[in-house]
Amino acid sequence: MAECEFMKTNGKRCRAPALTGSRVCFFHDASRAEQRKQAQSAGGRASSQGRSGPEWQEVEPLGLETIEGILQLVTEQLNELRGLEPSPRKGTSIFYGVGLLVRLYEVKVLERRLSEMERFHNVGHETWLLAYPRAK
Repeated sequence: MAECEFMKTNGKRCRAPALTGSRVCFFHDASRAEQRKQAQSAGGRASSQGRSGPEWQEVEPLGLETIEGILQLVTEQLNELRGLEPSPRKGTSIFYGVGLLVRLYEVKVLERRLSEMERFHNVGHETWLLAYPRAK
């Protein structure tokens, strides 16, 4: 079967199979624009109707302004991911999430240590900020 002869903007030729009796593929045949539009529309409807999984649910907002709230969100999402079928995408997401959790725990530990130092020296974080003025 012959390949489409359409030249892409990057200078490479389209490698899709050409239509029978034509030198271009379905996607590059100008006379098939309406068919293309209908096929894309039908494909979009079919894929959205064929989706399975839970419907949208109202959830209680989390306090994402704190590290604890962010930790809770990431932990919940990782646990939900673990219940999905295995896939490379799922694995990547889980490892990314775990890396994020590790960084969040590191920040949490540093915050706790800083608070203990401030308490020991009887100084609040506002005093520390005054000791290091912003660069102009």
